[in-house]
Amino acid sequence: MQKQITVGRWEAVCLLLNTVNIQIFLNLPMYIVEIAGTSGWILSIYISILALLIFSVVLMTFRRFPGKDIVDIASQVAGKTGQVLVGMSFSLLSFFSVSLVLREFSEDVKTIALTTSPLSYIMIFFLLGIIIATYLGFEIIIRIQGFIIPIIVMGFFIIILSVSPFIQSDNVLPIMGNGFPKIFGEGFFKVSLFIGISIIYWLPPFLKTFARFKSVSYITLLLSGFFITISVYTYSAIFSYPTATESFLPIYTLSRLISFGRFFQRIESLFLIIWALSAFLYLSACLYCAMYGFKRAFNLPYVKPLVIPFSILAYNAAFLPGNVMSTIELDRFYLRTWGFVPALGIPIILLIVAWIRGKGGKKNGVS
Repeated sequence: MQKQITVGRWEAVCLLLNTVNIQIFLNLPMYIVEIAGTSGWILSIYISILALLIFSVVLMTFRRFPGKDIVDIASQVAGKTGQVLVGMSFSLLSFFSVSLVLREFSEDVKTIALTTSPLSYIMIFFLLGIIIATYLGFEIIIRIQGFIIPIIVMGFFIIILSVSPFIQSDNVLPIMGNGFPKIFGEGFFKVSLFIGISIIYWLPPFLKTFARFKSVSYITLLLSGFFITISVYTYSAIFSYPTATESFLPIYTLSRLISFGRFFQRIESLFLIIWALSAFLYLSACLYCAMYGFKRAFNLPYVKPLVIPFSILAYNAAFLPGNVMSTIELDRFYLRTWGFVPALGIPIILLIVAWIRGKGGKKNGVS
């Protein structure tokens, strides 16, 4: 990323919205229903509110250090050691997100479209697109988000509206589903579904003002919560529990229900298009952030020399799980359960240390 670039609210919101909502096109609705049962939509609202509350505390860190990204803050608060640790933490978080989603995405494409193609071929095909995007740079990646994400959102709503006649409200009863402990106890850890918003930690120098940074954060969280809730509600209201826990790719399964007479059938091809676009944009942005975090941790002059090494590492890391189920388990039980600890915990820890050591605040022009 080049610090002379200025990022607008629209592009930033589109970038962050896709990093959170890519999960909807994979298996998030089914995942939520497995935990909460018929009350999956309540769990979605609950974790959305939690994410807003926790991120309100995170924003206090960036308010204390206006115009600084997360590594700048770590360096100012904890010196070179803090810079390396924080930079590598977020680099690894983005890197493993890329590896897991690349594997899941490729496995799903093989299952529903390219059934006879080797998995390695499918992954290389998508990896080449990601490499080209990252070579073009951060500005191209983020500008194209502002153009493509509205198309993806339109496609998503077309699917939701088209399957609305199949909704049966009785399928979301009893209203408390699997019970209070599942929703508000185990459900607390599912705030990790919002860890994609941590990409915004790199954006303060490009958003220029804290007011813009704050508004982008809240808009993204509110829209993401809305999309997650509506997708979970629609899915669980159409497929009754526990049948809803058995479907492969929930939104794809919904799209297969769409049929407008004899001449408009197999509308799931629309899903494949928006799904592929969303995945490409997500993987490109996350891989770039993984490289940028590494660059910032060690004060490297350029990002481009890291593209090929990081791409090869991500490709090989994607094959570490033995099968697609192992990949999904790693994603669910580690990244999407404990991912909030580094993603949301590190900025809060930096805030506490800054208070103790008297860093930031009025010295940076913030009262």
